Amino acid sequence: KYDQKSLEMNDENTSPMIYLRLDEEAETSPSKTHLNLGESYQMDEESTIDAEDDFQQISNRIPTGYTQDEVDSSDQFGSSQSNSGNNQSQESKRTLKRHDSSVYFMDCDERDEEEEENESENEEEEEEVEEESPIISRVLVLDELGYIPSQDASEMLPPSSQESKGKRNGNNNNAKSNNDNNNKKLKRGMSDWKGMYQSLSKTITQKVEKPPWRNWNEEFQSHIAARSQNELKELDRTRSLRQLSDDFAREASEIAKKIVSEFFLPLEQKTIYPITGKVGGVAGGEKFFHNGIFFKVAVDEHGIYGGDEGTMKSAGHELRAVMTLLNSRVEGLHFPLITIVDYLGWRLLAASLLPLASDSLVYGSCDGGKTIRDSSPLMSSKIQLAAKLLNLGGEFVSNSSGTTRTFLCLPSDAEGHIGKDKRFYLLDLARTFPPLTPRVGVKADFLTSLIRPELLKSNPVPLCSDSFSGFKLENKVRHNQEIREATDRLKNEIIPNFAKQLSEEFPSWKTAAKASASIVLQFVFLDRSSRKKTTKSEILERLIIEIHRRGINVHFLGLLRNLISNSEIRAYILTEIVVRVFKNRARQFMRLIQKADLSSYENLSVWFFTGVLNGTFWNSELVQAIKTKFEGALSEKETEGTHLKSTIQMDLLFDRLQKVLGIKFHPHFVALVHSSETFLASKEPFS
Repeated sequence: KYDQKSLEMNDENTSPMIYLRLDEEAETSPSKTHLNLGESYQMDEESTIDAEDDFQQISNRIPTGYTQDEVDSSDQFGSSQSNSGNNQSQESKRTLKRHDSSVYFMDCDERDEEEEENESENEEEEEEVEEESPIISRVLVLDELGYIPSQDASEMLPPSSQESKGKRNGNNNNAKSNNDNNNKKLKRGMSDWKGMYQSLSKTITQKVEKPPWRNWNEEFQSHIAARSQNELKELDRTRSLRQLSDDFAREASEIAKKIVSEFFLPLEQKTIYPITGKVGGVAGGEKFFHNGIFFKVAVDEHGIYGGDEGTMKSAGHELRAVMTLLNSRVEGLHFPLITIVDYLGWRLLAASLLPLASDSLVYGSCDGGKTIRDSSPLMSSKIQLAAKLLNLGGEFVSNSSGTTRTFLCLPSDAEGHIGKDKRFYLLDLARTFPPLTPRVGVKADFLTSLIRPELLKSNPVPLCSDSFSGFKLENKVRHNQEIREATDRLKNEIIPNFAKQLSEEFPSWKTAAKASASIVLQFVFLDRSSRKKTTKSEILERLIIEIHRRGINVHFLGLLRNLISNSEIRAYILTEIVVRVFKNRARQFMRLIQKADLSSYENLSVWFFTGVLNGTFWNSELVQAIKTKFEGALSEKETEGTHLKSTIQMDLLFDRLQKVLGIKFHPHFVALVHSSETFLASKEPFS
């Protein structure tokens, strides 16, 4: 009977063990009743059993590896033997046992004539016992998707092996007669095994694969759909969802690290192969798939985003869009489980594999606007509801040839699919949020500088995602003007109001940050110098949260700083600005190494942080990068690199850079940074 436990995969290089339990002894001695086809018939993961192989050669190989005690002149092989040899053969003739655990032949004795005569009488009794019979009636075969039951194996068993209950004679006086009988038994048994072998060769012909990967998507969708009004059930669901997310992030991180470490290896040396060109569009870098997770490398290979930094921002926009749409809780809309992995200067977007097909697209465009679809009224209605909740405005969009026009509420290059599981899936959502007014001289700014969801929801009118894009949008002039008005409202109303509020509330922020830091310190027993660091970090993190809560983009930090007179607040804001610039520069240096050896990155980190601390990098290049990315951030005096360094808080800069780059220094060195001003001013702090 089908028993999945009967098939064992010891490791990836081991062939499947097929169990054929033939008698009650097999249940108590399973080690005597299995046939390892991998070793006995030389079948590995790449090969199959050859039905035309000379079975006689196989039978001739069988005794190899047996001891004289186990295979002497046994009755099984038809040679005469002494009395002691006959006694040994009677105990061993049930099974030929090989030391390397390669082959165990089951009982092949001929059934007693008495049993054949009584077979018809026992027919009804055998039918009753069939439910509890230890015989497995299916041969188990591995295919790409797991275990599948194949043809009925009961007919392939040797007739002499079907629950043999015959008695064996061990009379030493009739040794020659027994040998003759056993010669016949062996010939018939080997003939029966040859028939079974040929039948197996027709069945076990597929490449042996590992069991399938974890179905991340199905688990994720099941947890999302299991929302409950019962508080206890909802608590359990939330815990399970958090555990799934942690598992996914952990698995994605390990795979991403492997992908990055193999970036510059020849294709034949890679363990995870790229699938670029087989799936996805032209935007972004190479694509990979492993263990049920799809990876996109955030690299601007085609010059679409104005550089790798823009591609990395786009990956962040996609994650934010999925989170926002998921939190809108529109029933029937589904999204992949995704995460972002930053490693050694590279960014990868990881997403769970979705059950999609080549013809599953029903909404949006997958070819840059050549064809635009809206063929599912039900999915379209759900998308319209989600767009309304986000305050997104819909509009008619024509395909690139101008032959069709389609009303869309999401960006034209977003995709809506009906999966094989009949769920509605949305993906490629990086441009879900409309752009800010593009800045002059910044390439592809409409792709990377997007309105935050908090500002979008508070805007007086809905905004269109395709504004300022290259798609053929109807009423484009009106939609672009609405974007300009929203951007002006952000710059002229929201940011000035927040600057005033920040100046008034900052003293209370400091008090709250100190209280929070002291609570943390009670648990981690940090020293006094670390208390200062923790308090500053709390204040800066609170500042970033409040900025985002009001819908203010980080690249407006310069404008915010220009509206504040408090020197301490200005120092915090400028510190974060410099951190952002240095982060991008450090990532560029890391991507230039092109080695898998981590020691190269360690040396780079020491060199880079040395330049940050001793002032080497505080030059005109840094000043120009700040002026370009953060308009209005610097005063005239601060445009001088040396004066700029004295304006910010270096210990906080050191902490923030470690966090955003994922680099950790030894605690003793960190303590030195926070305890000594002269240490920060030294030319070689790492010496």
